[in-house]
This record gives sequence, C-alpha cells and structure tokens, in this order.
Amino acid sequence: MNRRAVSMQGLSGEERKVAKKVMSYFRSPCMTLKEKIMHAKLIALYDIEQHHFTTRDERERIAEFTSILDRILTKLNP
Repeated sequence: MNRRAVSMQGLSGEERKVAKKVMSYFRSPCMTLKEKIMHAKLIALYDIEQHHFTTRDERERIAEFTSILDRILTKLNP
C-alpha cells in the first residue's frame, strides 16, 4: 500500500475530496500529505486575515475549507 493510500484512510468523503484537491495543487513528491495540508491552511488563513475575498460567501467558503483542513490534520496526527 502506498503512502498516499495510508494517509487517506479514515477520512470522510468531504475530507478526502479536499485532500485530493490539495494534493493536486501541491504536486511536489517531496512533500507529505500533512505538509501539503499545513501549507494549504496557511494560505487560506492568510487570505482570510488579509481580506483576500470579495463576498461574504467567499469568505465563508474559505473558512469552511480551513475547518476541513483542521479535521484532516487532526486525523493525520492521532
């Protein structure tokens, strides 16, 4: 079983979808799933803090994305 498959075990469908999106964004094979999730979270938090959104809905989507990333990190750090 490869490292990606092991890392994806225990994730909900929504979490798996976000993890796949993050993995396709950060294509470096040198980064672990955990590292990619942490970088995605930093970018999302920065976008919220710096008001890099145009509507309230967009801000809420970014906040929900951050929440899902937090859940994934929790599951990757038992």
